[in-house]
Amino acid sequence: MSFVCAPRVKNSTAVLTPGPCSWEQLCHFGVRSNECWAGVDTRILDWAQPIGDRQIQVVYLSRLAPQKGLEDLIRAMSLLKPQPPLIVAGPGDVKPYADLCAQLGVAAQFGEPSDVEKAKLLAESALLVHPSHYEGFGLPPLEALYHQTPVIARDTPQMRWLL
Repeated sequence: MSFVCAPRVKNSTAVLTPGPCSWEQLCHFGVRSNECWAGVDTRILDWAQPIGDRQIQVVYLSRLAPQKGLEDLIRAMSLLKPQPPLIVAGPGDVKPYADLCAQLGVAAQFGEPSDVEKAKLLAESALLVHPSHYEGFGLPPLEALYHQTPVIARDTPQMRWLL
């Protein structure tokens, strides 16, 4: 939960949370909450099934925010030889991550693809890495597994529960 919106949440009569971790945190702070699950539109996922071999590339699919662990992934990618391309798909401030990639010599592409393009990307890629320190929904790994795309995720309560 973002601490910026904490006063607004604390004054609410009830909050819908995206999963058990958020729910537990709110309960800890004495805020009444209920879990609300996000859905995955399988029509989009089915359309994007891969044809032929997968691309040898690593995908990061999430917001570009400090708690999402993209910096950790970039640092780890810099150690790989040979290094596969890194595809970073998500909204946010690209500059600090692009600068870190340039500094460490990591070949990365940044963008904000549509939902259909994201599904196609997951279906075609060799690996999804989800290094997030904290998650609410955390659905990209689940979507990747739908395509039988291997997932490496940080060991967090939400990822243990989800995967």
